[in-house]
Amino acid sequence: MGIIEGGNIRGRRKPATQMMLMAYCPGEENEDLAYYKTAGAKRSTGHDELELPGNMSGKSMELYISVISEDRKEVADSKYLGLYQFPLSLPLNLISPFCD
Repeated sequence: MGIIEGGNIRGRRKPATQMMLMAYCPGEENEDLAYYKTAGAKRSTGHDELELPGNMSGKSMELYISVISEDRKEVADSKYLGLYQFPLSLPLNLISPFCD
């Protein structure tokens, strides 16, 4: 088992590690929504995409990222990427704290 240090699994930065993405959309009257991908692109690609429905226009979302080991035994703490308004200005070039 690796040691998690600063959100990274120290000594385990394997290219096969997968990204996990989440967009949390706080709503009114307990209508919070979350869109996520738990088996995203490999870390070695340096990028990933999360599809959101088209009816999100004008809504705000909190974006998070994490990584998980290929064997699913190790997961890094998630990192908050910020608050964004949908639709996002594309391309959204977020630098992941998990990609070298």
